[in-house]
Amino acid sequence: MKTKVISVRLEKELYEVMEKQADKKKESIAQYLRGILYSYHYPTGEIVSRLEENKNKLDSSIENTREYLQELIDYSNSLQEAMKDFEKKIEGGAIQFPLKEREAIGET
Repeated sequence: MKTKVISVRLEKELYEVMEKQADKKKESIAQYLRGILYSYHYPTGEIVSRLEENKNKLDSSIENTREYLQELIDYSNSLQEAMKDFEKKIEGGAIQFPLKEREAIGET
């Protein structure tokens, strides 16, 4: 396979970080950068497996959130029903408030 040579200008700090990472892997900076480019363009099995793992975690989190959201909706609906029942009892006179509270809601 015929290869091409490219040159890239990098900030000194970025170059130093990449150089340290290449040293840790006992690679030249050219080998290290080539690996980064290849892994971006041709995802490795490790990357694919990590992506699948993250997708599974995300799916699980979405399902847990969906279940929790349904519980909140059910709870909200039951509170709404309780409030309607409470309002009917107040309107029917089944619940009386002391004078101070009646004045606050506009009754005399």
